[in-house]
Amino acid sequence: MCVKLNPNEGQMGVLSKRSNGIRRTVVRPAAATWSRSEFIVLLCVWWWGPGISWVKAQKNRGCDKIIGSFTAQEMKDAGRQFLVPIVDSTLVNNTGNVLFFTAPYDVQLLLRYGPLAYFHRSKRASSTGYGYEQTQSSLVFLPIDPLTGQVLQRVKLRTFVSYGGMGHDLGTTPTVEWPNSVQDLINAVQNETVSTESYQQFMSKYLPGMLAASSGSIGLFPDYFGYGESNNMNRALYWPRMHEQTTVVSYLKLQRYIASLTGGCTLLDDAVTIRGVEEGAAVAIVASDSLRRFGSESLTVFAGAGPLDTETLLYDTIQAYEDDNATPQLDLILAFMAFSFSAEIAGMNNTGFAQPLAADEYSAAVASTDPDQVLLNWFAAPDPPSSSVVASRVPINSIDIVRQSVRELFVQARASGESSPCRTLASGAENGKLCEAIVEASSWRLLEGETRDVIYPYQLCFGRNDEIFTSNHYPSRIFANSLVNFYRGPIGFPDLAPAGDHDRVRQLCSLDPILFFNLEGHAPQDEENRPNYRTPLSAEEMLVCESGPSGSTMAPMLSQPTDSPYPTSEPIAASSIEPTRILTSRIGVLVLVAYLCGGELI
Repeated sequence: MCVKLNPNEGQMGVLSKRSNGIRRTVVRPAAATWSRSEFIVLLCVWWWGPGISWVKAQKNRGCDKIIGSFTAQEMKDAGRQFLVPIVDSTLVNNTGNVLFFTAPYDVQLLLRYGPLAYFHRSKRASSTGYGYEQTQSSLVFLPIDPLTGQVLQRVKLRTFVSYGGMGHDLGTTPTVEWPNSVQDLINAVQNETVSTESYQQFMSKYLPGMLAASSGSIGLFPDYFGYGESNNMNRALYWPRMHEQTTVVSYLKLQRYIASLTGGCTLLDDAVTIRGVEEGAAVAIVASDSLRRFGSESLTVFAGAGPLDTETLLYDTIQAYEDDNATPQLDLILAFMAFSFSAEIAGMNNTGFAQPLAADEYSAAVASTDPDQVLLNWFAAPDPPSSSVVASRVPINSIDIVRQSVRELFVQARASGESSPCRTLASGAENGKLCEAIVEASSWRLLEGETRDVIYPYQLCFGRNDEIFTSNHYPSRIFANSLVNFYRGPIGFPDLAPAGDHDRVRQLCSLDPILFFNLEGHAPQDEENRPNYRTPLSAEEMLVCESGPSGSTMAPMLSQPTDSPYPTSEPIAASSIEPTRILTSRIGVLVLVAYLCGGELI
């Protein structure tokens, strides 16, 4: 059973009963409202009818729910703990004071859901598109006024959209891996029950958004498509249109939710800040263009330590294997790339022209007597194995995963000094269609003005000695546009300049958007260009606010975290999503009835 936090959004309620193995459903029209009498009747049917249970609607597998909070002080403590392996121990406190001083607000955590079909009038919401009716999920950080305990009101808040992580495991997604308590997580690191490596990787993804929300923005962390509530769909990060879908659905649902939650007293500003790290770096660039099409303006787009070009990623990876310099991390990247450009799924990159990136023995079930060897099963829904299991299935000579003709194309290109063999290959040639798909997935096309003129500032961060995503992903021609910049770290803080191996570069690049909120000379001098600037409501908007329901009765109050199936001691959660729970306790139902009095059901 789901409680609708947003009273103005039409969704569907489903009551399900199993009889002789057959599920019969009663569907409530989206535009209707559950009256209290109807609710009592349905509750009585549930109470005395054997085998009846509430289930989530097919188009809305999840329901919005508040899952906890963290304080401004906990955010600052988490940030200082993040700095411990990065800067000298004597500088941790002072550096933390500089980085996090603009964070006065406590933050409430919300899980947010919605399908692409909800925006059926959008040109992005094609009913024949992949995953049209699939639920998108996201984690939202809401800044709370310390005087009222409510979401900041009578202003327009700006959104900080964040993407991160390698995305090889279902557990590495925002709505799944967030821990019960930030303070417990900090304690676990200090007590060495959680490794520093795991903590640094986790905070590289979330710390900028934590600061953004505590500074007065709304933090939005969309799950990648195929993760979280959409985990029953196939996953492939190397597909721009899929990231456009994820971004647009998450943002537009949040926009409507905030206005409805506060009776129009809090709105989303059109200005957004976007950041991404690792694969999220390429996604951030795609997302900026997606939101532009829906009337939003990106103040700055931060892209750090990630692959901006899929052709370069494949080129560098093949070169690493040829030079015997490959790492276990590259094994996973190569396997995921092979899946992304081999799975014959409608709407995906490589569909309909029989040119898979993966070799036949790994891409065709008929070619193998061992189903675990079929690479197309490694990242496919509904229950893909964990990244550790995938790593164990990668052959000793990992490059064998790639089709021989593709390997030869890139090896010969390297020998002749050609760094972009796919861009020079005719579409009718062998591997031509595959190469077209690989080039189409590149973020370079936007940064170089191939798809449109660059109109927003892009801040790119990379390490020249990064062994995973090399500086080849950031060619000099990208920086020919004055709006595309390279982050070198803050002046006077040499320890914070992006340098070292990939793990360290990822951490240091995560500080770039944090500095954007703080350091004078780095953040915009004009406060109206800052990501946490709060635009006053217009006179017309204030009339709507003052004539609507009181925000004090609608805004979520700061509360204790709800129970989570994921242990606090594990910031990176298990790779499976807990199934929908069915209420079996009648006492629990009575408590729920008391809680729902006057509410709506979906």
